[in-house]
Amino acid sequence: MSIKSRFSLALSGVAVLAFLALPTLAAAGQNGNMGHSKMMNHQKMMAATSITGEVIGSHCYLVHGAAATGPGHKSCAVKCAKAGIPLAILQDGTNRVIWVEAEQDAKSANEMLMPYVAKKVTVTGHWVKRGGAEAFFISSVKAAGDSSMM
Repeated sequence: MSIKSRFSLALSGVAVLAFLALPTLAAAGQNGNMGHSKMMNHQKMMAATSITGEVIGSHCYLVHGAAATGPGHKSCAVKCAKAGIPLAILQDGTNRVIWVEAEQDAKSANEMLMPYVAKKVTVTGHWVKRGGAEAFFISSVKAAGDSSMM
């Protein structure tokens, strides 16, 4: 697939993700009584949980499935992530794509996950559900099997 085709696919993926985010943004505006900081403090009171799986390029996985996993797809996933396409976690055991966000303000999940593209990780954080959207807010990440947290 040519660079131009990949770029076109990447842009269409970003457009789809932006379109899917609209209901969430609308619901946030309607339920805007709780500011971002207050909402995050509320979410932090929920019990932290951990998820283990492979860091994947979300667009590539949606387009190519299992062919977009593992070390053979790392360079493409890194390129896409640097272009702003979200990384995600392909959960072990379920093959569920987990959409992720950074718990910390003004930090991106891509920034946290970039060192682990195409590798297994364990992320700790909590779930946030709003307006039909669901994402896992990451507070820490480590290589699967590693005892230290990032």
